[in-house]
Amino acid sequence: MINLQANKSLFEEFAKDGFDSLVKSPKKPSILKRSPSWMNLHEFYIESIVNSESFKRLTNILSGDNEPIKMYGMGEIQFILFRLIDKIIELNVDAGLNTLEYNQGSFDKVFSFLIKELYEPEWTYVALCPDVRCFRSDLASIDFGDGIVIRGREGDMIKQNMGWNDKDLKFFYDRLEQEGWSSSFVLIITEKTTKEPDNIKLANSVTTSKKANNLITSMRLFKRGSVSADVLYDSRPSELFELPGFRISGFVTPRVGSEYVLNSSETEEFKQFRKDVIVFHQNQITTYKHIAIALRYFNASFATLNTDDIVIDCITAFEALFKMRDELAFKLSVRVAYLLGASNTEKVSIYTDMKNFYSLRNDIVHGSELNHKDLESLGRVEDLVDYLRRCLKAFIRLARCEPKILTTEFYDHLDNKLIDDDERKKIQKAAGILRSDT
Repeated sequence: MINLQANKSLFEEFAKDGFDSLVKSPKKPSILKRSPSWMNLHEFYIESIVNSESFKRLTNILSGDNEPIKMYGMGEIQFILFRLIDKIIELNVDAGLNTLEYNQGSFDKVFSFLIKELYEPEWTYVALCPDVRCFRSDLASIDFGDGIVIRGREGDMIKQNMGWNDKDLKFFYDRLEQEGWSSSFVLIITEKTTKEPDNIKLANSVTTSKKANNLITSMRLFKRGSVSADVLYDSRPSELFELPGFRISGFVTPRVGSEYVLNSSETEEFKQFRKDVIVFHQNQITTYKHIAIALRYFNASFATLNTDDIVIDCITAFEALFKMRDELAFKLSVRVAYLLGASNTEKVSIYTDMKNFYSLRNDIVHGSELNHKDLESLGRVEDLVDYLRRCLKAFIRLARCEPKILTTEFYDHLDNKLIDDDERKKIQKAAGILRSDT
């Protein structure tokens, strides 16, 4: 590892040579018109800066150090030195100084960035969802572990986590105001990734969006409510290697349904439940493809404003979850009622609801005019989503804790098992619907 501080004078000489060559460059007017952000000026550096003796000496020194070669690659040593010049120019501009005049204060600050970051072995990637829709909690911040936090929306905190400046934050709030928001909470996901030559210019981590999706899916399964996290701002905070511009993925679904409340009394239970969902996704989702299909349609029902589509998505998910093949309306209604119902009254209520929801779905997909009963069911579509949520939660628990139950024989004889009181209670206890001491 190179002692950077011991070589500060050489870096200083390189910076002075670089600015001198840019000032003397015949392309100086073009240089002054461009922003120094990222690689905008590097074509000019290649024509001038690389010819100095100080550049060649520094390149040789850095190329002989295995650590930066391992992290950034031999081909990026030039890029690292170019970034020093970029950052000095940026600081000059921000301070209102002469753009192409070497400034000792700017150099000292950028050199401190180099000392701090050159041998740091990992990139830090941060993903920010600006609005956890319909979310409320009695906690100001909830740490779910694995770098995932939901907390109140606050400007200084966002700037610090994302590595943004005031201009970036203003853009963020202007866009948020334009798109609308339904809570005062944001989702922040932080991911550490080992530096490698392939990711020196990588703008985002591939796992942050997966973590966001898994968290929101787990929240939707855990309890009733229309929680969503549609848009992610990606950042790789860095003083020396920050990436330019905004990287925004996803789109806002302006659906505002029922409020989702996760209070302090529930967080530990939820964290354990989320771990079970993660294990299911990692180890069992390929075994239970029908549950995976049902989960996909369940999540799709939160991404649409059209209540007709919500009904279609949910019934499709039910059919996949219960492996329905024939006598769909009757069998599905019976299975949902007997799986979820703890009393005869509850079973009759759920059975009636499911029959009506299935009839509504048929009228929608066949283009029939909706009757009074259909319209009543359409107005209760969140009850349909909740029935699906409870069934999915039960099946995931069975897959995790009692996989021997979810056999082919289980589905072939499911109706008989659910009608038999003893067998049904056995399934309901294993699925977490009834307490084990009931």
